[in-house]
Amino acid sequence: MLRCDSVAASCVALFTFGNAAALPLVSTALNKSVGNLASLTIAACIVLPQIIVALISPAIGRLAESRGRRLVLMIGLAALPCRCLIFALVLGHPSLVVAAQALDGIAGAGIGVLVPLITSDIAGHSGHFNLTLGFIGFFMGIGGTLSTGIGGWMADRFGDPVALLGLGAIGLLAVLLALVAMPETRPEDESA
Repeated sequence: MLRCDSVAASCVALFTFGNAAALPLVSTALNKSVGNLASLTIAACIVLPQIIVALISPAIGRLAESRGRRLVLMIGLAALPCRCLIFALVLGHPSLVVAAQALDGIAGAGIGVLVPLITSDIAGHSGHFNLTLGFIGFFMGIGGTLSTGIGGWMADRFGDPVALLGLGAIGLLAVLLALVAMPETRPEDESA
């Protein structure tokens, strides 16, 4: 059986791999299709998820405490393939792109809250929280590093919509891995 920290690290690596290049690809496509409106659209795509993260993170934390880490992690991970699919379908429509980017706020809150929680659960009272967080963060960095190069290559070779679908498929792998291999990490005494 896979170790829980390896599964968590793999999930966030796949998520970051699918996520990091999505908005830059959308930005490039918008510059081609809507010109001057692209800058305003991308600004909205950057600010909106940050607002959503700030608003829903407390609720995400409460949900993770009451319903479990695994469920909330899977919700955060699932936002990416949904977002990439919508992006691929609505690239020429700035308002729909901004609406789809709201899913990044859900993903950001889910991953942002769950990574430290799961890390704490995995490390327990061993005193290895920083080591475990560094291990998971290392894999997040690898995913992000690979994302832009491979995402850009896919966009050049096959077009932006196909590249976005490919990134969404990578994100879907993260969801499937969490579904199949990620155990619940919430300590039993925190169950509602």
